Amino acid sequence: MIVDVKTRIRSHRLAFLGLLVAISIVWFRPHILALAEVSLRHEQYSHILLILPLSACLAFMEAKQGVGAGKAAPKASLALLAPAALLTWIGRGVAIPLSESTRLSVNILALVLFWFAFVLLLFGAEVFRRFQWPLLVLLLLVPLPEFVLSRLVFALQVASAKTTFWLFRLAGIPVMQNGFLLSLPMLDVEVAQQCSGIRSAMMLLVTSLTLGYLFLKPGWQRVLLVILVLPIAVLKNGVRIFVLATLGMYVDDAWLNGRLHHQGGIVFFVAGTAMVGFAIWVLRRFELGRSQQASISSLSRDQR
Repeated sequence: MIVDVKTRIRSHRLAFLGLLVAISIVWFRPHILALAEVSLRHEQYSHILLILPLSACLAFMEAKQGVGAGKAAPKASLALLAPAALLTWIGRGVAIPLSESTRLSVNILALVLFWFAFVLLLFGAEVFRRFQWPLLVLLLLVPLPEFVLSRLVFALQVASAKTTFWLFRLAGIPVMQNGFLLSLPMLDVEVAQQCSGIRSAMMLLVTSLTLGYLFLKPGWQRVLLVILVLPIAVLKNGVRIFVLATLGMYVDDAWLNGRLHHQGGIVFFVAGTAMVGFAIWVLRRFELGRSQQASISSLSRDQR
């Protein structure tokens, strides 16, 4: 009987959550449509199309382990509802002039905060903590404003150019660098904006979030894996430029404009994913070593 009551309470709260989410979608409909258009038209935002299905899959996997009715947390919910409402007002662009990209980012962030607040209001902090990874993934729905994206692309350009420079040096190939221009014995290579690897970096981020959830348990390991995405993306991009330039110099200059250049992104993305997999393996081995050490220490204390 108690179980049936808890099940009914959970079902009613889920239905109410669905209603609140539906209302919020209707309210933010113009911004959601704008987000979909941006995701389809600009490759640096294409990862956004994966976020809702990914979050839903992760939430479903977590729910399979059982979910209690939870205890409502209205105060915590209000702590998110207030900034969400403020962002909605700012996102209108009346009081504070905003660019189109910034307005879209502000409104989508407000929408995600509303969803977080709904979960806290209906299920409480304990359930929110249980589902924190699928919920936090939703933050990737927020498109980076143009002024942030441009700075990120510039940083990736700088890092990719420097990484490629050192790869040539390590390979013993004479190279000189002048900004984004790498001068080689038979070739000059410019690391342009389209060579920054921003799209691949965002896809690697989504991949690491998924693999981290599946194969890593401690929260600090999942966070560390996400942090490692940036250097992995830079190294992968540097390797791509290095390989293409080397093939163009020493094999055939057709490689510089061939299929590997224009359509070979998947090959290097697989290489980046392999680096993420290696990082996961190292983190799992570290955690296993810690567990074994703790077991040995506990056994030694018991024997004393």
